[in-house]
Amino acid sequence: QTLFDYFDKDGSGTVDFEEFLTGVRGALNERRKGLVQMAFAVLDKDGSGIIEPSEIVSTYDASKHPDVIAGKKTADEVFREFLDTFDVGG
Repeated sequence: QTLFDYFDKDGSGTVDFEEFLTGVRGALNERRKGLVQMAFAVLDKDGSGIIEPSEIVSTYDASKHPDVIAGKKTADEVFREFLDTFDVGG
């Protein structure tokens, strides 16, 4: 939820492209903006222009993580750690 709170500037419960772009750090030249657009498109599964929480859940496949393969962690643990990397200011 913290990830969405960070990107969801208008509090709508969704993240549109402009909010996503605003959340990315650093100045964006055209090449970098294109990479951000590609990343957004990967997350925006339905092409609505808005990233829903379920779209991130369906995109990130923790089962391929080395710690899951080695049996050190569950896919859920790895996924939660992934989400925790986005805990900004909170």
